Amino acid sequence: MADLTRMIVAIGDLHGHYRALERILDALHRQHGIWRDGESDRLIDGVQFVFTGDYIDRGKHALRIIERLQRLANRNPGRVITLLGNHELMALGDYDVAVDLLWSSTSGSKRGLVAAYARETDHGANGGTEFIREFGEKTAPAFESYLERMSRTGDVGQWMRMLLPAYKTRITGQRVLFMHADLPPKYRDSQVLDDHLRLIEDHMKRSTAAAGGSRAKWACRRFAAVVWAARSETLRAPVRRASTHCATGRAWTSS
Repeated sequence: MADLTRMIVAIGDLHGHYRALERILDALHRQHGIWRDGESDRLIDGVQFVFTGDYIDRGKHALRIIERLQRLANRNPGRVITLLGNHELMALGDYDVAVDLLWSSTSGSKRGLVAAYARETDHGANGGTEFIREFGEKTAPAFESYLERMSRTGDVGQWMRMLLPAYKTRITGQRVLFMHADLPPKYRDSQVLDDHLRLIEDHMKRSTAAAGGSRAKWACRRFAAVVWAARSETLRAPVRRASTHCATGRAWTSS
């Protein structure tokens, strides 16, 4: 089947800023007429979205962003791609710590759960507390709801565990690689990159228990090449062996 995609839009690092997402989508529709029949969920033929990660933390409306992306994906099968960012990895990696904090808390100390999470986890120290506060008006119920919905069977947890580490496609004959971070030189050979991505995909399929816990599964070094940014000087290096073009989301100076 011929590739009918004529425009790929990459959007990264929304960080809970739902209004920014809607402004981007509105601007795209004004300039390119991306919505079909005036419906702001159905894309016209030939348009594809790739979201390059970091949907959560810092801003106050990450859950609304996730819900919006889920609607877009449901209305446009195969044309809305969502990738892992380092903030999603931190949230998944620190999940067991959050569970331990809740279980070890007493009724009187539950009010300090979010503050404890900020002290004891990378996710909490990098904006994760804002994400947790979206799950309820009061600290303890919000923390409990966060754990429930971020679990393997929770709605947010299921969605987050299905995010892709990277996405490769072609448009007008050009190979395009999408990822959250820059691509280190070691992986700029197409076969090496493909082999590494298969390793990541196999690792993601393992149960958390079999991997040795949430940190062992989600904070492992396998993800570093595609989700955690390399140093800025590599951004100018060629990636042609792995792809003609490389689109990334994260700047190396941010967390």
